Amino acid sequence: MLFQAISTFLFIAQCSALVEYKMVNKTPDEMFLRTTLIEILNEPRKAIVFATNASSLHWLKWDESLAWMAHKTLDSCENYERSDEDFIQIRLKLSEKTTTTAQQTSVETIIHDIWQPLDDFAEYKNGRHSTFGHIRRLDFIPLFNFFQKDWTRVGCAFQICKDPLTGDEKNLVCYLGPKVQLDEHVFEMKGSRSEMCKDCHCRSMLCLEDEFDVASLSDEDFKAKILTEFNGARSQFALKANAGLMHKLTWDDDLAQSAAVSGQQCPGNYSHTLNIRELFADAFLDNAAGLGAIGEMYGTSTGEFQHSETYDSNGMYTILWANMEKVGCALTPPCQFKVFCHFGDVGAIDGKLYEKGAPCSKCEKDCEDGLCKETVVTTTTGVTSDTTTSSQP
Repeated sequence: MLFQAISTFLFIAQCSALVEYKMVNKTPDEMFLRTTLIEILNEPRKAIVFATNASSLHWLKWDESLAWMAHKTLDSCENYERSDEDFIQIRLKLSEKTTTTAQQTSVETIIHDIWQPLDDFAEYKNGRHSTFGHIRRLDFIPLFNFFQKDWTRVGCAFQICKDPLTGDEKNLVCYLGPKVQLDEHVFEMKGSRSEMCKDCHCRSMLCLEDEFDVASLSDEDFKAKILTEFNGARSQFALKANAGLMHKLTWDDDLAQSAAVSGQQCPGNYSHTLNIRELFADAFLDNAAGLGAIGEMYGTSTGEFQHSETYDSNGMYTILWANMEKVGCALTPPCQFKVFCHFGDVGAIDGKLYEKGAPCSKCEKDCEDGLCKETVVTTTTGVTSDTTTSSQP
């Protein structure tokens, strides 16, 4: 069997081991979704490449805008599987697989409903399905959707839903994209593995999407990118949510320096303090529609009051915290995440995320695109004047 050969998946039929599956019921944290889940989602893609010589499959990359699209569906279990313009929504089952032998017990987390039919799907794609009368194309619709060759990005949210037809429970809703049209052939297949990866950079025989190279930006362009994305999100959020006071962020060199010091240690989790909030910023700087689109989407559903644990677990709320005025970020090339940011002038994080009111209605001075511009008092030749900051560093 294919997956016995690659030591990735063991079927229950193995007589030497007891294999049990249990659906994950506890909501994973954001770090798990953006890192561990990506590895879990790509494991069956690697397996199908080795089984069929699929040459055009991409390594799925986490996309925060797609994750938000998934998150927006959590108020309902409707639209169990559907297309949405350039994206597709699928429901999956994240399970813990426990394998017990006489020697040991091992536990791994898998996408159960993708792995379970994968051998038959490989037989189908290799043209050997004529010997298996029970195999039909309709049996593989979820796999046809999951393995489309043009998918390069994915975003997921956790929600337990029951299929009204089968009664089967799923706990992940994921959006994959971007592409325009589903291909009935799913992916291209080569005659041999030596023909694969000729037209792209590969990881485990999966094509890699060209990376957004933030390190190639000049210092000024790097600062401008940070401020454009973060202020774009804050602006769209303020306009959509009717935030009366949402400050426009300005660049702070001291915060950039503290972010550099903390970031070089490659922290595994955020270490927020009363004065500084931290953020792994990579995923927020590389969205096809820009971070402003996510800010707008958050603005459609986020109330004034949020639980403090929500602020801690969701990096987007750090970006949207209304009272903050300053940010500084640094590159951390040795780490998995390449951009680490510190936000200052945070204020109390309990209570209100923002104050309701017409956009800019609570600003002390000027307003721009729904954001209050910081007022700086300067004195020149005995004359005091007010100036406001610009969005550029």
